[in-house]
Amino acid sequence: MTRVLHSLDHRIATLAMTLVMLLLAAPQAGATVASNGDSVGFGVAPLIFELEAKPGASVVQQIRVTNTDERATTFTFSKEDFEGSKADPDATPVLLGGKFESAISGYDWVTTPEDITVPAGQTKLVNVRVAVPADATGGHYTALFVMPTARTANALIAQSRMGVLFLMNAGGVPPPDLVVTEITQVGPNKTVTRYTNGGATAVKPTPRITEETRGPGSGTKRTIAEGTCTRALPGAVGECETVTKNGTTVGGGRDGLIPGKRSLELVSPEGSSATEDLPTEWASTWSSLLLPLVGIALAVIYFLFLRRRLKTDDEDEAFELYAN
Repeated sequence: MTRVLHSLDHRIATLAMTLVMLLLAAPQAGATVASNGDSVGFGVAPLIFELEAKPGASVVQQIRVTNTDERATTFTFSKEDFEGSKADPDATPVLLGGKFESAISGYDWVTTPEDITVPAGQTKLVNVRVAVPADATGGHYTALFVMPTARTANALIAQSRMGVLFLMNAGGVPPPDLVVTEITQVGPNKTVTRYTNGGATAVKPTPRITEETRGPGSGTKRTIAEGTCTRALPGAVGECETVTKNGTTVGGGRDGLIPGKRSLELVSPEGSSATEDLPTEWASTWSSLLLPLVGIALAVIYFLFLRRRLKTDDEDEAFELYAN
């Protein structure tokens, strides 16, 4: 099975943080939980795994557990299925309390590791085995939780835990559905786009803006802006930024070419894409002068026509006077 492990962007990190659950009294959660004397300081990384899973295969992933406390701590592990909301892609994923019988449950794919004890200030690697059923297809999801030993203080129990998302795709499903929901032009050289991943697998598309141009001889289609997108989990929203290339403005032409139809294209490695037509804007120096120049030319032609007409009328009037 091919392993695909991606670095966290801000949006994924934020989503992963929503899986940190605090029971009774506990410190503020994050990639590292600070120790305040009544609870345990610890860190977990990475917070998300994305696996292109081959049916019938198994693989071992490693997570790092760091004990930032001043004494040795024993960590235990548990897992829960979770679900998102396609109706509200920005909604916080809902933990399901354990195994949840559904077509996307990955609970049985992940083996819970044995307990470990980490000395103060040290880090240990933990092996997590992922076994994919031979008949598996599509995306499956579960969360693995890391929990330090609970502490007691004034008859209260302080317990914290941190979740690691496992996003596993066994294939056999159509590519994710990409839907462009918002396009904002930020100045002449930058465009920000929001999109929704309506598919069953996480996706990170590549954005570009193309423009059909007209010029002497023939027209052409060219890419005037390229950029990057954040990764979107199934049912979630991602964001893209495109920046112009080769000194071209987002909406204008260059090199004597007149801008025509503009389109925003999102293309994912999984083969899905989305295209939105954009309005043409007169943004380059050359094209912004075109309309005023045409107006001036028409005014000059009209002036010459009137002058010629008046001269002809004067000549006709003079001829009639001479004839009489």
